[in-house]
Amino acid sequence: MAGVVITAAAVLTVATKGVAAPLLYQGAKKVQDKLGGLIQQAKTTGGGLIQDIPRAQQATQKAISNARNTLNLTSHIRNINGNYHAPKHIVNQIGQLEARGVNFSRLQSIVTQSRPSTEGGISRVIRYSDSHGVRFVIHEVTNRAGQILHRDFDSVRIASGQLINTPR
Repeated sequence: MAGVVITAAAVLTVATKGVAAPLLYQGAKKVQDKLGGLIQQAKTTGGGLIQDIPRAQQATQKAISNARNTLNLTSHIRNINGNYHAPKHIVNQIGQLEARGVNFSRLQSIVTQSRPSTEGGISRVIRYSDSHGVRFVIHEVTNRAGQILHRDFDSVRIASGQLINTPR
């Protein structure tokens, strides 16, 4: 089983610059612990879950990789009145990392705002949620033909559970 590359020293170094780093590390650690439990369960039940182990390891490695890359960006996150905020370009980078491999069709989508765009299409804000709450809030602009001209992240929930927002 691949080990977590995020060291305690790295977490403490980043934690002094950002508020969410220790919590992000805890999220990655929970994923790794869950994988360890799956492997142990497969061994004790006679291998009934053996076919699930490679898939679980791959998902865990992806989650840890995303957490490691997101951890690099947490120094830009600020806690303002109990809400986490980061500059627009940082939220977009975190969103791209966290959305990697996500099947958006499995998430519940709600259009929270829709208006005509200057390009003749529609500008809308879409909230994607799962059983744990809001996962992504995306702003999307289309042209008259319905082709997407622009898409960016307004909010992203990271592995540790915090919703990172763009400043208003």
